[in-house]
Amino acid sequence: MQGVITTTVEEESIDEYWIVLNEALNIALGNFLEMRNTEGENLKLDIKEKLKNILESAENLKRIAPISLKENINKLQENIKNNLKDENLDIQRLTTEVAIMSDKLSIDEEITRIFLHISQFNDIINFNEPVGRKLDFLIQELNREVNTVGSKSTNIEILNNVVNLKSEIEKIREQIQNIE
Repeated sequence: MQGVITTTVEEESIDEYWIVLNEALNIALGNFLEMRNTEGENLKLDIKEKLKNILESAENLKRIAPISLKENINKLQENIKNNLKDENLDIQRLTTEVAIMSDKLSIDEEITRIFLHISQFNDIINFNEPVGRKLDFLIQELNREVNTVGSKSTNIEILNNVVNLKSEIEKIREQIQNIE
């Protein structure tokens, strides 16, 4: 029946709700930022560990490269001698061709750039700003240099180091996808 029961709506202050909501939001955002910083530091440590492995493999490449180049030149010279025993050789021309070939087989430039990229990576990872895109670009360049080393070499030790490098680079690339 109408009028038997009457209801009234009390005016509630939105300010009371905002105080509680604001406090909850501040706690949630604080926890989020703390978790984000912790995750970032853990990613940084993980990437630095992988960079140490890359540096170790790069040091191996640097050590092996001159030996491999000399082996390749010796093989080339031996093949030339065996295949052209009875032919008249222009030694000057042959020497020039061997020098050109040895330059093409040299991986010194790539190794130098690998060390440069590692150094740049270590610098960039310590910036206090978003670095994800920079690191992504740098890891692509590092991968390109390693691919070039692999394509130029037939030395098994170098190729094993290339495989290790590519594995570590891929692990870093995956981690970089989580970085702003």
